[in-house]
Amino acid sequence: MNIKQTKGITLIALVITIIVLLILAAVSIAMLTGENGILTKASTAKEQTTEAEFEEQVKIAVMSAKANTTGKIDKTLLKTELEKITGITGVPENATTELPWTVIKEKYKVIINENGEIETEQEKTPQIDYGTKKPEEDQRTVLEQAKAAMPTGTNIDTNNNNPATGIVMIDSNQNQWVWIEVPNTVFTTATSSSDYDKIKANLITYAGAYREGKKGQNCNWIDEWYNGCGLTQEQYTEKYQKMLGSIYTNKGFYIGRYEAGIDGSDENANLLRTSRTEITSATPRAVSKPDMIPYNYINCSDAEKLAEGMTVEGKTVSLMFGIQWDLACKFLEVKGTATADINENSINWGNYKENSFTIDSSKAKKLNGSSYETITGTKSGTILLTTGASNKNKKMNIYDFAGNEWELTLEHATTSSSIPCSNRGGGYGSNAPDRPLTFRSYIKATDTYDTLSFRPTLY
Repeated sequence: MNIKQTKGITLIALVITIIVLLILAAVSIAMLTGENGILTKASTAKEQTTEAEFEEQVKIAVMSAKANTTGKIDKTLLKTELEKITGITGVPENATTELPWTVIKEKYKVIINENGEIETEQEKTPQIDYGTKKPEEDQRTVLEQAKAAMPTGTNIDTNNNNPATGIVMIDSNQNQWVWIEVPNTVFTTATSSSDYDKIKANLITYAGAYREGKKGQNCNWIDEWYNGCGLTQEQYTEKYQKMLGSIYTNKGFYIGRYEAGIDGSDENANLLRTSRTEITSATPRAVSKPDMIPYNYINCSDAEKLAEGMTVEGKTVSLMFGIQWDLACKFLEVKGTATADINENSINWGNYKENSFTIDSSKAKKLNGSSYETITGTKSGTILLTTGASNKNKKMNIYDFAGNEWELTLEHATTSSSIPCSNRGGGYGSNAPDRPLTFRSYIKATDTYDTLSFRPTLY
């Protein structure tokens, strides 16, 4: 008897097939709709594109409104250009409305400030006020703290962003600044940025080894107002408290990477100063840049005025206060510089009259009589150099801190009432053991020298 066989699938095979199909379907659905799914990513990309397009349209409107000789925003024209954007809302009915303006398209919000700068709401992130936080609550990295203290329109130098070797910030005027780190463990009693007396006491304790000046000098001068510093008593107090509060909030501050130089003197050596002249709006600005002729023949009031001229948006620039100088010394010690090289003899890393070292900058110049000339090879003897001439005189990315020029500060020299102005460190004509980095000296409010300059601070 012939039996006809019919080919088919067993129940088990059918079940397995269905299970496999379900698994594949689940995987496909996840790939399409999950958090990182294709549909989700496509939706996100669409949102980002829409937001970017809206932002670009607003930017074009702002550029059109600034297309005039003054560079200021023509608000009437801005209103007209914004109203051309399809779906936009929030454009003021009256063009005389003061900026900032907030305009909206769908769920995207763009803010236009008085300078024509714009930001989207998505760019805004919650800002933590570390000035109100206890020190131990600040868990930011050193680089994050340095970035938080930067002015608007500035950048960290990508080649110098390592806290171990010195963080360098370049501002909107291309001046260069180095971050002086102050660990949060320093603040043992201060708990907010307005605890000025406690912050001051904590900082003095931390930098205590350098408060007396040169080791054994016993010049414990103080940061206090005096006639001749270039500030009123109210201005002095305001800046001092702002400096203290900023150090607590950001756990550090910036100082000039270089001694103050005469703007443009890297190209025009005729800008050198041979005597004091009044600082006016026509006077070359002070800068913190390499290969500049040091800004000398100035008194303390001149130096403070020049430092203020380096101010960038949202921050204060002034001469360094005494505690900041001491904190910078402590910073160098913590980062590996021997204490003796800081407060006893800084000849190993400063331009003093008795040492020699290699010139590294191809644009370096030296003072020869009453003019500057190129210097190459080795420096030897009593020679004033342009800023940043040798890498030997660099610590933690700070150039010429110990020598080359004496540097004015805002601390009050209390040794004699007739000579109240303080300056720190050594100079090109100094004996290194006599004037190490921490050394304190005092001069009259009207004194100026070719050996006297300054280094700004930003906070």
